[in-house]
Amino acid sequence: MKLTENQINKIKEYARFDYPNETCGIINSEGKVIRLKNIAEDTETHFILPHNTFISHDVVGIFHSHCNKANDMTEQDMQSQIATSVPWILCACFPDTITEPFSWGDDYIPPLIGREFRHGASGSDDKGDCYALIKDWYFLEKGVKLPVYPRSNFWWDNGKDLYSDFFGSAGFEEVDVKGIPQIGDVALMKIRSKVENHAAVFVEDQFFLHHLYNRLSRREPAARWNRMISRWVRYVKKD
Repeated sequence: MKLTENQINKIKEYARFDYPNETCGIINSEGKVIRLKNIAEDTETHFILPHNTFISHDVVGIFHSHCNKANDMTEQDMQSQIATSVPWILCACFPDTITEPFSWGDDYIPPLIGREFRHGASGSDDKGDCYALIKDWYFLEKGVKLPVYPRSNFWWDNGKDLYSDFFGSAGFEEVDVKGIPQIGDVALMKIRSKVENHAAVFVEDQFFLHHLYNRLSRREPAARWNRMISRWVRYVKKD
């Protein structure tokens, strides 16, 4: 969702006004930013829109702020965005600053190489995480829409094993790669973790594409990471 300068300024204005509580509201089909009452019990850490929001407004986007915490989308944010089927917009508000609002949940795909790392789905801030990068590559190169899996930051430290739990339902199966992998094969790795928490997609000429925390997304020789790879999976689902 491409936000106009006026929309960005309005969202930041509302976030600043409501701080230390989370602001919330919608963008309607005319592009107007409408602040709504946050009816959550704990408005400093959560937001809930009024129950008649989708009846009273032609909603094309939902915005909210995080207060005194990173502007990474939460697992609940991702779940709710999927449930509402419209793009969501997020900014983080602190005593002295507000981050630039960004959106996710539409068809926008940032450049595959050179994007900054941010937990969660790729968005209009041209950021995302390693699964978001693989999901975007599959859509651009294969025309395949991989599922969205809502996830919390550092899920691998909180008892989750998302790659193991979901690669099958995403259409992948484990393969024994001998020699050079096939284009589109995905390497799963454990980076300072007991479970597989990082993935890279093999793209061509012995290179794969991946996105590590605190690094820009990049193409690198797959062989450089051989000792970190725990297994390979291959997309086999026929849409």
